[in-house]
Amino acid sequence: MDFTMDNFINETKQRDNYIKELKNCVHKDGDGFPNIYVDRVWGIIDGLDSKMKDRLLFWFITEHLTIIND
Repeated sequence: MDFTMDNFINETKQRDNYIKELKNCVHKDGDGFPNIYVDRVWGIIDGLDSKMKDRLLFWFITEHLTIIND
């Protein structure tokens, strides 16, 4: 896919939609510890192309390592 501003905007919107879905796969229990529904996360990520998969995995790992370390 050639780089154009429209492609970039569409890809960013698509990534943001997937991030919203991934956020629904995580919750904190009563003690404040994060719980992740790994099967749902992998179900979402498995259907993606490699570029989007890399971007979402990077976001997911950095976001949730940060939560765990809080």
